[in-house]
Amino acid sequence: MRYYPLLIVGLVAFYSCNSTSKPQSQFENIPSTDSTCLKEVRNAKADIRKGKLTFCHFVGMLVKKSSRSDQEMDSLLTLFGINHQAELVSDVVMEGQTDGCYCGFMREQIDQKFGKTFIDSLLTVSDSLYVQNHIHDTMYYASCDTRPNYPSDTTSYEDEFSERFQNDLDQRLIYPVGYSKRANNDSPAFVDVYLYVEKSGNASITGYRFVFDMKTNHKYETYFKSKIEEAIRIKGWTPATIRKQKVNSDMVMRLFFD
Repeated sequence: MRYYPLLIVGLVAFYSCNSTSKPQSQFENIPSTDSTCLKEVRNAKADIRKGKLTFCHFVGMLVKKSSRSDQEMDSLLTLFGINHQAELVSDVVMEGQTDGCYCGFMREQIDQKFGKTFIDSLLTVSDSLYVQNHIHDTMYYASCDTRPNYPSDTTSYEDEFSERFQNDLDQRLIYPVGYSKRANNDSPAFVDVYLYVEKSGNASITGYRFVFDMKTNHKYETYFKSKIEEAIRIKGWTPATIRKQKVNSDMVMRLFFD
């Protein structure tokens, strides 16, 4: 990883001298019946006595998505002797029981030692480092702050559909004899167009995924590809951005058929 040495040293020096007075803990009066929280706080206190501090980021049961700058955050936290772990958030709520007390108590201790803005500052720095370290890589479009946008499409809605792109295709598309149109709107007939969008604003197609309810329509894929390649505007894309910097990224655009 390439660091900004002066910035890192400044953070260490600032926060090493920036401990705050100890406020009342929200974990001082845990109900005796909340065995889950009591156990987690006991475990946290035991780890702290061993000199272990842990910062948690929370992930869901269904989508275990990490931050794009996890590696950079890990490295920064290590400078301060802090561990970094993912904490799974359950969708199941047990009456009278509180999850997340280990991480909550640890966060209190970190805030008391380094200040309440410490973690937010590290998250900002880690994201800046991520951009610096990966500025020439191909970014995953959904992890960018803003996604690529089709030429002349000004919508800011974050999905995989562009009305402009769809119109460009519809104007050129004549359905082959033998193509079976959808019986209703619930019948799928679409293609996902996989793209590479340069930070210069140029795009290229890297692949396709066709989905038809009527399986016989798959034999027309080559024809549909040729029409999509005629229709797509290759130049003039608005590239993806991270922290207001233009980046190279992939993209998926969905086009619908009758």
